[in-house]
Amino acid sequence: MSSIQHGLAALLAMMLAGCVSDAERDHDTPGSTMSSEQQPGAQNIMPFDVAYYDDTIDPPDDALRVDLSVGYLTGADGLDVRAAVVGGAAPYSCYIYQGPGEGTVPAGVWPDEDDDDSGCILLGQLEPDWGDMPGNYGFLMTVQDAVGATVEVPVVYFGDPCDTPLVTLAPTPDDSLLATAGSSGSSQSWLLNVTSMDGVSYEDACASCFTMSVLTRNPLSIAANLDCNAQGDVCSDGTDTITYHDTCPGQDIATMRRFVNLASHDPVRDGAGFVTMEISASYSGVSLDPCSGNQWQCHIEALEVPTP
Repeated sequence: MSSIQHGLAALLAMMLAGCVSDAERDHDTPGSTMSSEQQPGAQNIMPFDVAYYDDTIDPPDDALRVDLSVGYLTGADGLDVRAAVVGGAAPYSCYIYQGPGEGTVPAGVWPDEDDDDSGCILLGQLEPDWGDMPGNYGFLMTVQDAVGATVEVPVVYFGDPCDTPLVTLAPTPDDSLLATAGSSGSSQSWLLNVTSMDGVSYEDACASCFTMSVLTRNPLSIAANLDCNAQGDVCSDGTDTITYHDTCPGQDIATMRRFVNLASHDPVRDGAGFVTMEISASYSGVSLDPCSGNQWQCHIEALEVPTP
């Protein structure tokens, strides 16, 4: 089997780092620096040859179409994507769709090329050790019948919850999955809440730091510096609140509350497609420079469907 590195189309990192001094606590946001950079992402997929259709077969009376009660197939080891289609002319072949709204294939999932040459059976599951994050992963499988008709089938794999004792995201990836159903291109917002950041001794004071990155895929774009006043489909805003922290007696440490906002936008594709969001954070626990010690990340796929 081969592996193709498939880049994440857009990435922006926002840094909110530095000491939380008494003076800075008088402001809505902690002392910070912001920077952005483009970094490549990676996706492991197992491609295979697309079967050629037979032009000697007459088109069927019953057109090929997707038949799903909830809008997607739930991923599982051994999943047969053909279970989601009706009509058309057998035999069927399948391949992973690539293009706008393609979503993300988990690193631990691939088509069965050894025992089934149709490409319609998916093997594996989410594999954290291979880089799959908590959250959900969704992608499109194209099903082609014997006369060349095609449809796209959304497939969703559900992973571990993103929430931890110290970090929560609302709504959850599962609650976000069908939030855009029936209203392609609608806006969404996620609240990232770090409830308690470890204080770090810094220049005889108690300090904390926080870094955050947001990734998405084409055709969506990220606002410069995640600034919601700048042009772009994805931005972040919010303020810190102050809470007492036992590890720094007599000192208040900022608890971070950040919104990740997806603006109203054109549908990612003409048919069903996935809006990909990947949110990561590091916050103080060991040092301020670099900000490290505590890590959190979450992968989100929100399914957009054509408006009836």
